[in-house]
Amino acid sequence: MNRRQFLGRTIAGSLIVAAKPSPAADGIVGHSPSGAAATTTRLSIAEYAPYRRGPAEIVQKRLDLYKELGCGSLRLGAGWWDLETSEGHWRELPILGYLDQAKTNGFRFKLEIGTVGVPPAWYLAAHPDAKIRNQQDEFSKADISPWYPGIRAVLSQKTDALFKYLAQVKVLEAADSVFVDLGPAGEPIYPAAWTMGKSNCNELTPWYFADHAPVDFREAMTKKYGNLQQANRLWKTKFSNWAEVKPLDPGERPGAMWEDVLLWYRDTKRAFIRWQVDNYQQALRKHAPGANIGLIIMIPGSHISVEEWQQALSSGRADCSITIMTDSEFLLDLAREYGCAVQCTGAENAPEVRYLRQYMIAHHIVTPLWAENAGVERVARNPERLANIIEDNHLYGLEYVNSSYLFEPDGITPNDTYLALSRTCARLRQIFAN
Repeated sequence: MNRRQFLGRTIAGSLIVAAKPSPAADGIVGHSPSGAAATTTRLSIAEYAPYRRGPAEIVQKRLDLYKELGCGSLRLGAGWWDLETSEGHWRELPILGYLDQAKTNGFRFKLEIGTVGVPPAWYLAAHPDAKIRNQQDEFSKADISPWYPGIRAVLSQKTDALFKYLAQVKVLEAADSVFVDLGPAGEPIYPAAWTMGKSNCNELTPWYFADHAPVDFREAMTKKYGNLQQANRLWKTKFSNWAEVKPLDPGERPGAMWEDVLLWYRDTKRAFIRWQVDNYQQALRKHAPGANIGLIIMIPGSHISVEEWQQALSSGRADCSITIMTDSEFLLDLAREYGCAVQCTGAENAPEVRYLRQYMIAHHIVTPLWAENAGVERVARNPERLANIIEDNHLYGLEYVNSSYLFEPDGITPNDTYLALSRTCARLRQIFAN
């Protein structure tokens, strides 16, 4: 099971270990300079979802092992689809016992509070026009269409309800950070192959075949061009009225109109991301007033290069990065604007991490950048390489995904990978202390 499958299975079950402050985090809410004793909270482990349901004594053994690695906080979550079983009917968070045990052990929390990426099945069934769809008319169970007219109203309501509940059960007060849910598995992208049970990203097409998207595109183009004649001249088309205008199928028409389609597709996601960050900030101010809790924005493991974009324009098609819209530079700029930390979800990609750091330096973005590995075996079995990338690029901390790679089948006996991670964590603690 890779990292995305692990996190996508259930937000309430996705437990991970997180971090506290470094000098680079000065001025960022939820991250402040730490002394030597606290630097170990910059190490994070993603708990394999079934592990959190074990007996308390087994859970305790794993918590003790995490502390031996130097972990001081846990990443975990509560999602809309976990708690609201039908309209207006909410249940208790299934892992409250686990959270209480973790708090007793002195852990601090990084919270995934899932909304747009975890819509309940009953909600999508009752609101079919909220489903986001691709060209094959497939829809994602882990996203809501950004063109759905009710998206902001429902997410505002559900976000408020989730934050209120987590404050009432004393979970929010134990949090240092909250991940802003910006899409499937919390990431700021359109549905990717790993969120759709597909092994190849080339199996996907763009996601603008949802209800309401064609109307939104026409409205955007009407606003941009004012009259159809001007649009026809630029696009080299012969539309007789705006009703004929709709987003292009991939490969249908390279050139200016295809560029307008891609920019509209990108800007739709940008507008939602900005609104959602603000939505989470408002919820924090309301339900944790005065608390030192920061927001974290995930950064995809690859950005869209200039060459990729130009190739898309000339071919009339979208590659994997453009299909899911890995808009990394925008996300980093937004993090600076809102004072958020960021977390790269594919930090094993050393050239990409280097690109992100160089962009941050060039644009004076001084916010914590976390490293998170893809939860696939070839990466997870080599934590030493992740330590090299963290040291070379002066990253904030490591979030290791996931704990199933660390134990024998009994889930509590450390294996060789645990020992390798232990050596890695010892090295990183020394690096962070210096």
